Parts: sequence; structure tokens; C-alpha cells
Amino acid sequence: MTYISNKEISNIVSREKTFYESFYKGAYRSHEKFNFQVPAVWIEKARKPDSRPLDYWEYSFYLLGDLRGKKVAEIGCGDGWITTCLAKAGAVVYAVDVSFSGCRLTKEKLKAHGVSPGLVAVMDAHTLAFQSSSFDAVFIAGVLHHLDLEQVSIELHRILKKKGIVVSYEPLQYGPVMLAVRKIWLKINGLKEYVSTEDEEPLRENDLAPFNNIFQNAEIRKFNFIAKTNRLRKRFGTIANILRWTDYIILTVFPVLNKYCTCIVCRFEK
Repeated sequence: MTYISNKEISNIVSREKTFYESFYKGAYRSHEKFNFQVPAVWIEKARKPDSRPLDYWEYSFYLLGDLRGKKVAEIGCGDGWITTCLAKAGAVVYAVDVSFSGCRLTKEKLKAHGVSPGLVAVMDAHTLAFQSSSFDAVFIAGVLHHLDLEQVSIELHRILKKKGIVVSYEPLQYGPVMLAVRKIWLKINGLKEYVSTEDEEPLRENDLAPFNNIFQNAEIRKFNFIAKTNRLRKRFGTIANILRWTDYIILTVFPVLNKYCTCIVCRFEK
């Protein structure tokens, strides 16, 4: 999202809150049906990511490093599955979301897994009620493209300790070719597009300029040239691994194809 006025940010946050209050309230029963459980494979990958992760989610946890005893802010905790993974990996998690319903789900998931957070609270990422220089890391999963990055980059830099890091993964804006491929793939598999809010915009790599400007070190890696494994039933199954290895080989041999990838993982250090 490009820079906008504080008034418009406030209006957008209000609309996002309304959307996600309804979304997570509606999702509560489906999570309750499975006793608020997070699949064990996800928790294990968060605890011990592979030394050469080929999945963008696992790679994000690899970048976070050893989380034991680390104070971590999670921006946009949603239904709490990542919050649970962070906590089970040993982090002291301060999870925030724009919606009360999302925070409620997060608390239920943490309780179901026998872990306690530092905090779960409704909060706007543009104005975080945290002390300056108080966190070892910030984790953001698929949320930056909902936010004003100028304002959020300053706020995240403020709450991090020196040498603290921001790790984020985000969907990238599709070009016309990959968009056509996506629509065909969804139709063949009988799937629908993800529900989106009226204000979110697909991220472009140059949208991250505010983070590059304020943080000392930046690391960026792109994923999902063909390996759209997040829609597979077995995210870490045989087919998913074959697709990831195919991606890895193709992008290593032909790095120019990175521009067609549909996911980006970022690490910024204060």
C-alpha cells in the first residue's frame, strides 16, 4: 500500500476491522470442530526448520533463528496458528490483531496447546502500544500488503532492540501471464480465489523501499514460481517437496525467472 494520509489510514483500519471481525467470528466453529489444534508438522517445522528450507513459511522460521526466550511481536495474528508455532518454538509472543474475534481465536489455540503468550490484544499496527527498543524480533505473515508501509516501517523499527529483526512473507502482485495461469489452475482444481478486503493491494517489491531506507540490513528471497504448495492438502508431502525442488532448480539455473515468483520473504535488521 502506498503512502496515504493519517485520516485515510484510520478509515482503512476501520474497514479492515469490520471485515475481519466478521471473518474470524464466522471461522470460530470450524476451528472449534478441530479443538483449535495446529498440525504437529507445522509446530515441528517452526521448532526445527530445515537447514536449507525450500518452503517460504519454513524459511521464515529459519530466518528467525533460535526463538527460545526471545521476545517476539506478531503483527496480525489472525486465528493464532502462527502465534502457537512461535510460542511452541520457545518465543515469548506478543500477538496483536485488528479484530477482537481474531484475538479470541488466538487465545483459544494457545490454550489448547498449553502455552501462554506475553500478550494477545487488539491493536493497530500503525500505532503500536509497545515501548521502544523492547523486542528481539517482529514476525508478519501476509499482512504488510494491508498496511501503510511508510508508517509501519517506522513503528516496527521503534519497538525493536538494536540488532532486532523483522521477518515477513507476503504475496506478490501477479503479472498477466502468472495471473492467467493461476485462474486456469484454480478452475481445474475447483478452487476459489482467497477472500480479500476492499483496501488490500498486492505487494510489489519496490513497495518495501521504506524498510530498506530505515533498516540497516535487508535480505530478500522469492518463492513460488510453480510451487503453490499452500493449496495442497499435504503442505509438506511428497508432491509439495517435488514442486519445491523443481522451483529451486529452475530459479537457481534461470534467476531471471524470479520476477515471475508470487511470494517474497524478507528479513530486515535494525
